[in-house]
Amino acid sequence: MISLVRQTFLKYRLFVLNNLPVFAGNMGLVINTHWEDYDEQKKALGQNPSTFDCFAKWEMDYLQGKIAEAYPRISDTIIRTSIILCCVKFQHPQPRKLFVRMVTELLEDLLK
Repeated sequence: MISLVRQTFLKYRLFVLNNLPVFAGNMGLVINTHWEDYDEQKKALGQNPSTFDCFAKWEMDYLQGKIAEAYPRISDTIIRTSIILCCVKFQHPQPRKLFVRMVTELLEDLLK
């Protein structure tokens, strides 16, 4: 599974590298933006808002939207694949800030 996802990244990486300017510092935009809607939804479900659950589609969608706001030139496919790679690699649930940092660092590493 991971190698298939990695191959997908490699396929799109050339496209991204040719069409995306070098960027830095956007990770803080994702982590430090407003997460109130997310927190309220987690609380309504009786869950800890400081954790991220990869098995909840709405959480993956929410994170994908946050990343897309900070990295508007990265395709949704690459963002979603980065999230999935981190979900496969790490235990669940993860502390939200740590997980977001891992995903954004992966994106930045892939785009260097």
